[in-house]
Amino acid sequence: MAGEFSLHVNVEGLPKILRSLRGMPREISTDVRKASKKIAQDEVVRIRVTAASHGAQAVRSASKIRARSDRVPTIKAAGSSPMFRKGVQTGQVFFGAEFGSHRGKTTRQFKPYTGHEGMWFWPTLRRDTPIMINAWMDVIDAAISRWEAGR
Repeated sequence: MAGEFSLHVNVEGLPKILRSLRGMPREISTDVRKASKKIAQDEVVRIRVTAASHGAQAVRSASKIRARSDRVPTIKAAGSSPMFRKGVQTGQVFFGAEFGSHRGKTTRQFKPYTGHEGMWFWPTLRRDTPIMINAWMDVIDAAISRWEAGR
């Protein structure tokens, strides 16, 4: 069974920033969550555009990628919801479309295995991580400035 997965990017000082957010008014925290979700939604669009050049399975898998509301930009990919006929789950097709296969007769529909680099999801995330971090840091700076002005 293929389930959801997470990618964690280590940002120096992140735990301290998140602790500081807990002490801020709820409306600032809500604004940070909305802005973080917007950053993630923009990335989901870029991932879907990249997937469009990698075949129907990638497009269909990318259609199940979602941005989540959190204090940091969060993207949900894969999952266990049925996507194709006969109960084939999203995650089963997602990983084949992303990494490829050819090991067995049930996975020949995927492109050849590419190793751990990926084809469309991971390369896009790796390329755009600095963009997302910079956008999120701008959101945090604005939240801190707003909080300090209201004290």
